[in-house]
Amino acid sequence: MQAPNIQFGYLVPEIILTATGILVAAVAAAERRGRAVRPPASFVIALLGSGAAFAAVFYQHTWLLFGSPAVTVAGALAVDGLSAFFKMLCILASVTAALLTQAYHRPIRNVGEFYSLLVFAELAMCLLVSATELITIYLALEFLSLVSYVMAGYLKEDVRSNEASIKYFLYGAVSAGVMLYGMSILYGIGRTTDLGL
Repeated sequence: MQAPNIQFGYLVPEIILTATGILVAAVAAAERRGRAVRPPASFVIALLGSGAAFAAVFYQHTWLLFGSPAVTVAGALAVDGLSAFFKMLCILASVTAALLTQAYHRPIRNVGEFYSLLVFAELAMCLLVSATELITIYLALEFLSLVSYVMAGYLKEDVRSNEASIKYFLYGAVSAGVMLYGMSILYGIGRTTDLGL
């Protein structure tokens, strides 16, 4: 069995977001030991990483608009104008959410971890909008769901936050099961998980 030919140049935005999420988590762990600064370094790194990912997607978008055909990475992710547009939209939404957290007046402990989760949610959204296979869609959606469950219950001291997280988890588990059942039916009918056929 031959390994798929993966062209990592097309995955630059996702690689940037992955590295940013890991770096923000590491900085958040270091921030916890030091004194509190406003805005936290994890916030600044998250914004810079998101900006770099946006620039990479914008470059891909303009490059793809001018004559280059759509590219499929390992048969699972599409790099075309439509996916680039929605990636830029997801990144802008995440940056807006990060900026709005600065206006939140309740003190949040370990706020750097929240920014790490936000960057990983951004990564999951970017993977989801460019997915071309049922399995990739399911994995990206579950990745986004897991991050969202943690973000919904992030305020551990707040009873409503804990309740929202548990309800969201139960709802997400049931809907993921139903979605997986529907995908198995589609696979049974079409004998493939590829949406391009």
